[in-house]
Parts: sequence; structure tokens; C-alpha cells
Amino acid sequence: SEIGEYNMSRKGAVKALALDAGDEIISIVFTNNDKVGILTELGNFIMIKTDDIRAIGRVARGVKAITLNDDDYVIIAHAIPENTTHLASISGNGLFKQTSISEFAVQGRGTKGNKIQKLNEGDWMADFYPIAKDGDILVASTNACIKLTTNDIPIFSKGALGNKSIKLQPKDNVVRISIY
Repeated sequence: SEIGEYNMSRKGAVKALALDAGDEIISIVFTNNDKVGILTELGNFIMIKTDDIRAIGRVARGVKAITLNDDDYVIIAHAIPENTTHLASISGNGLFKQTSISEFAVQGRGTKGNKIQKLNEGDWMADFYPIAKDGDILVASTNACIKLTTNDIPIFSKGALGNKSIKLQPKDNVVRISIY
């Protein structure tokens, strides 16, 4: 929806989206014609043009962005700026890697996308982030954080597992990554 639809002169919140039973909002993405990347827990990733997402009223239901497999759900969405060179992806068990953006084609909305990273049995995707320049990355787990640089993250194809990024305690897992 257009950001102008949220300019309200009253106190309190306004409804942003009509949700079906069991649905919830997991990401809000501000974009000016950037592409949008959407990642599911089981590792399906789709990159779509914002032109393919028609702006509709703020209380409308929305359009289907990605087709989900059984027992899968969307975990995160990020704007992907034009100057993005790689996508950093990390699993819940801390397997981290970069993949060239050229390995991911822009697709029409409503498709399943492609796997962003290979997953071991019992693992899941925690996050991804577009990388446009060298910088620092914070890996946050349920119990600790570690700061890495983009140069510390190996570059692998989208079919690879990745390398261990953070030492996790038995019941810990990676929650998110943040680039600054």
C-alpha cells in the first residue's frame, strides 16, 4: 500500500491489512521500486519486482507473493537494492554463506522460488540479507551475538550448506542477522 495511506491525524493505530485466520505479519518492507526478496523457513527464496505487486488499499487482503510447500511459512522479507552483489543467508543452526545475486532470477509472484541454501536434517532458515558493499554483520542467536565482516563469510553457490558462523549452546539457535 502507499505510505500516504497511513497519514492519519488521530491517536492510535490504523488497520494495515486484512488477514485470514492463522496469518500474521512478519515483515514490513519499504521500497521505491527495489526488488523484494522473500524467504521461507524451509529455504525457498523468491525475488520479485515491486511492479508485480499492485498497490492496493491498506485494509485490503493483498496478493499472493510466494507459493508455500506444506508445513512451510514465510520468515522474512527484505528490499533488494539494485547495487546488491550477494545474498547472505544463515540457517537456524548457524550455517552462513554468501551467494552471488546472479544465481537468483527475478520471478513472477506466486511461484515457489528456488532454494537459497542447502539444509541439514532438522535445520531451518533463520534469515537472509542483501549485500551491496563490504561491511560488518551481526549474527544474533537466542543466547549470544557475534560480529563478522562480509569478508568472513564464504561465497558458495545456492546449493551449498555454508560454514559454521557462531558457536551455539545445545538449545540455542540463530535468530537474525543485521548488516551495518
